[in-house]
Amino acid sequence: NIWVNDNISIAPYGHIKSGYVRNYSSREKGRAGANIEIYENDYLRTEGRLGVGINYVINRLSLYCKVSGGYVMAGDRAEYSGEFLDSGEKMEIWGTSSEGTIKVIGIGAEYEIADSLSIYTNVNGNYYNNGREYYGNIGLNYSFAMVEKERREEIENKIIQEIITEKEIINIFETKGEKNASAEIKENIREKLGLEEGKEVSVLKYSKHIFFFKEEEDVKKFKNKIKEAGGRVSGKKVKRVLDGGKLSFKGYEKELGDMREGVLILQYENGLNEIKAIPEEARRAQRNTIIESVLEESQASMVWEMEVENDNVKISKEVVGKLGIKEGSSIYLLNYGRRIFLFKNRVEAAEFLWKLMDAGANIDEENIREIEGVEVKNEDVVGINVEELKDIGDLSKGIRFEHYGKDNTTEVKSVAEEEKRSKEEEITKEKVEGAIERRQKPMIKKYKLNVANFGLNEYSLTNKAKQIIAQEAKEIRKYDYTLITVEGHTDSTGREEINEKISRSRAQSVYKEFLLNGIPAGKIGFIGYGSRVPIATNAAEEGRAANRRTEIYVE
Repeated sequence: NIWVNDNISIAPYGHIKSGYVRNYSSREKGRAGANIEIYENDYLRTEGRLGVGINYVINRLSLYCKVSGGYVMAGDRAEYSGEFLDSGEKMEIWGTSSEGTIKVIGIGAEYEIADSLSIYTNVNGNYYNNGREYYGNIGLNYSFAMVEKERREEIENKIIQEIITEKEIINIFETKGEKNASAEIKENIREKLGLEEGKEVSVLKYSKHIFFFKEEEDVKKFKNKIKEAGGRVSGKKVKRVLDGGKLSFKGYEKELGDMREGVLILQYENGLNEIKAIPEEARRAQRNTIIESVLEESQASMVWEMEVENDNVKISKEVVGKLGIKEGSSIYLLNYGRRIFLFKNRVEAAEFLWKLMDAGANIDEENIREIEGVEVKNEDVVGINVEELKDIGDLSKGIRFEHYGKDNTTEVKSVAEEEKRSKEEEITKEKVEGAIERRQKPMIKKYKLNVANFGLNEYSLTNKAKQIIAQEAKEIRKYDYTLITVEGHTDSTGREEINEKISRSRAQSVYKEFLLNGIPAGKIGFIGYGSRVPIATNAAEEGRAANRRTEIYVE
């Protein structure tokens, strides 16, 4: 393809095709009163064509027109020959009038409905010197060239990593996702992105990434960066910011995935914005980051634990006094990211909400719930129904109040969930100690796969990685080994919960591939460390690249 602009390309092409034709003798009667005998004949027909196609590409849809000229190099003869038995006249049809040359014109469309699978339709005309034929096709195309596709995606991901670095990220905003592939961008976030209702933005797809720009000049700069890095990007789509601040990404559902769980907008330098649909665990991690950026103190100034009795949380009169809650007044709960904060009045709740919004949270006053008529009873307790606190998890062991005096904010936590989290931290510590101990043992063999063997932020192995593992498994089977441990590692970019999930999933992919190559399940295990066991500094890109790896230890 020779690209004229973002959407139009010219594609010169040529082909040679050859076909063997055989017809058997037959006799027909009653066709328009004709009594016809078809002679038996067979021959080889070979023709070559040169032509040019013009393609117009809009995301997954491709429209094309092609014109070509052909020459019959062999078998330029009638496909059928025979005679009218009543008159004795000879007849020849199909091919007899080409006299060596053919002219072809065709138009068609193709739409990619899945990876490597597309539906197509076309109409074509073949013109001979004294005849012509028209025909059409509709059908499915499936490409078996998955290796080429993976190689291309790997190259595109490397290009993205080259031209976008974490240092260029200015802000990360969370927005509400819509079922119809739209993102609801609230006014405070629109202001930071420089978007206005009714204003057009340019949406650009590259590999599995979706970017949007508010200025045309920024689109050109980014595309030039991709070209300088050796990539090619096709057309952009112009979208309009709708009333209510909604921006539609319809047509990109395959790349973005399900947007209903939430959407992240990554704001980079130079007018570049990237949109990503995020799964529940990633959304929770992002919200925790926002909360931690708002809380001015890393440690709570006061902590109290309360019991749950008859579906109500008991709060002592002493704690009520320290929190400044008055008898008969309301208290306010703010729910965000499965974390709940308690305030003695709506003003303080609203102030904390605005801080969250300024930090990029997709939140509004609907997240504040009023608990009316607090009653300080004779037994010195205030009751909050556990139904109001269900988002924080298991309440069987009671709740914990952590008060941040500087922000005048009290967070409500589950004692059981906090104990579970503490236990997980202990397990993590043991895992890291195990990794250090493993490195001090003598090993039969050590192997390492870098992140290029996986799709970007994905767990599936490339074909190249599978070939490497097959070779390693073949070599390992020659040894008298007792255990194989597959370790997954990431750099420190992003939340540790997500890093651990990615590292574990990648290690599991390698583990499964070893099983497929004859390694017994009882002699191999896998573990994900996230960013906890680095081999280089995470302060530089080279160090982060080295830390993104999967290691295999054979003992």
